[in-house]
Amino acid sequence: MTKDSSNSTHSLRDLFNRMASFETEENISLFDDEYGNSWPLFKFSIYQSYTLRYLAKNSLFHRIKKFISKRIGSSKSKDPIKGFINTNSPSFFSSDIKEIWISNYRNRKDIKDHYNKFIDPYFNHFAHANAIIAETENPTPFHFIQHPVLENTVIFNIDLELNDIKNQLNLRSPELSAASHFYSTIRKFNLLKLKKVFPELNLFSAVYEYEIFKNHFKLYNALFYRFPKLERCYLTSFYFANQMGMIAAANKSGIDTIDIQHGVQGKGHYAYSGWINIPNKGYSLLPSIFAVYSDKEKELLDNQFKDSPIETIIFGNRSHLYWLKNRKQDRNELDKKGHYILYTLQNQLPDLEHFIWKAIPLLKEKNVEVLFRLHPAYPEIKDDLTKRMLAIGIESFLIDQNEDVYDSLGSCFVHITQFSSSTLDALLLNIPSLLIDPRGKEYFNELLDEENKLYFTSTLNDFMDRIDHLTRE
Repeated sequence: MTKDSSNSTHSLRDLFNRMASFETEENISLFDDEYGNSWPLFKFSIYQSYTLRYLAKNSLFHRIKKFISKRIGSSKSKDPIKGFINTNSPSFFSSDIKEIWISNYRNRKDIKDHYNKFIDPYFNHFAHANAIIAETENPTPFHFIQHPVLENTVIFNIDLELNDIKNQLNLRSPELSAASHFYSTIRKFNLLKLKKVFPELNLFSAVYEYEIFKNHFKLYNALFYRFPKLERCYLTSFYFANQMGMIAAANKSGIDTIDIQHGVQGKGHYAYSGWINIPNKGYSLLPSIFAVYSDKEKELLDNQFKDSPIETIIFGNRSHLYWLKNRKQDRNELDKKGHYILYTLQNQLPDLEHFIWKAIPLLKEKNVEVLFRLHPAYPEIKDDLTKRMLAIGIESFLIDQNEDVYDSLGSCFVHITQFSSSTLDALLLNIPSLLIDPRGKEYFNELLDEENKLYFTSTLNDFMDRIDHLTRE
């Protein structure tokens, strides 16, 4: 298998085409069970397996290693968080709550004032009375925490509540359940047939994701009984097994689920496109409402989900608007004599064979410095980056210290990434972006045709030519 997915036997575009061919009424009906129709879950599992296969990291060993390292990392951070205030007298009671805005603590943990760009500005603008922010993976031992940025707002440490329910229900871990139910789940959904159509699919991963989904369905189904007046749940990134478990439980209870846009939503994004054949009653694992940036995304999603009861509403990019009004810093000129490229990283680095690792030393020779911005949810990538830079002969490099990506973009003349949604932020600030991964070409396909500040580069020569051209502008 080659490292360039554009030449791979199963390219991303080919994968999308095979998904479209597979989605017939007969095939998706195979995934009906007591939780609804689970095809969206397995569809996303296929894509995730493809991504890891493309990166040669889809072995069971790598997945278990990643799981263990994540557990160890989370267990090391159990001290109360500086800046958070425990409140023993919460300003709400669960019987009064009508809205829960759910997010992950990782989105705020490395920010000095613990601001969460994915939830806070939207909650600040749109939340109704009797609304609360809830967080998962929050390491504090307190159920209720005063919000560090928004006044008169309390953060609900939802994991403490879910752990209590988990103990009451005596739920087993998804790992153990996946091992014990492996063959029965394969037979239940005829996953061997699915594997023939999608050889990328890691069967154990698919069963494991299904067990995560089931656990969270049961957890949230019980949790929602504790919020009898709950009408809406807001979230981001609906396309993970735990989120879909929550969504399915909410849909069962008649609670609206609203997915807030946080990045690109194009025809090449597997979560927001390719829904060719939707059951008449819809999918219980999908949100009931998509809240998007603009008319453009609304039109796209209305077309993609035209045969479903899903609604689309426009929220605007509140993260950018909130930054302009409340958080914008003075332009950070790192070195007025130098040229800086901002490289926004994601949860995995490109393989060593990727041209970017040959480009970085060449850029250094031209006095063009690469400023790396870590993904806020994956700071541990810094260790992998250090090893990779040493492997190409570079002992020191710059890590971007700005908390807001908009401030980071002010320090550079060009932005590069594999397929990060920071590309949209760069376009907002009129900063050109170079996409260096074939998946970025798929995700931003429409924008590549429309924007003169967005480019896809697939070779070292093309990349260096682009940089030279942009340096002269």
